[in-house]
Amino acid sequence: MANPNFLGITTVTGITTNVGVSTTYNVMLSNSASSGKSYKIISMLASNSSGSLNGNLNVFLHNQSAGAGTSTHLLKDVVVSAKSMLTILDKNNPLYLQENRSIVATAATSNTIDLTIVYEDIS
Repeated sequence: MANPNFLGITTVTGITTNVGVSTTYNVMLSNSASSGKSYKIISMLASNSSGSLNGNLNVFLHNQSAGAGTSTHLLKDVVVSAKSMLTILDKNNPLYLQENRSIVATAATSNTIDLTIVYEDIS
């Protein structure tokens, strides 16, 4: 099935997901092939819960679902300071995650950075 035609939308559901980022590839959000959906990412926030450690973060856009395929950087080696938050995307700069695409993240240190994604599931 193709990505939905926005003139024929029947459902828009708001969703918030929060995932801890580790040193391995973490699939943060995946839109499977033939889902018939688009995800409008309204905001993406990285928070560092460490009291003393800065955390380096990478966020990738993959051209296949579930972190497969090739990737391009949305964010590369950006430092998220201890006890702080970084806005990666916001409502002024949304991103549409089409069918068969995914967002993956890695951190230099595990258990330091959490990634929160607020998005609309459009079908």
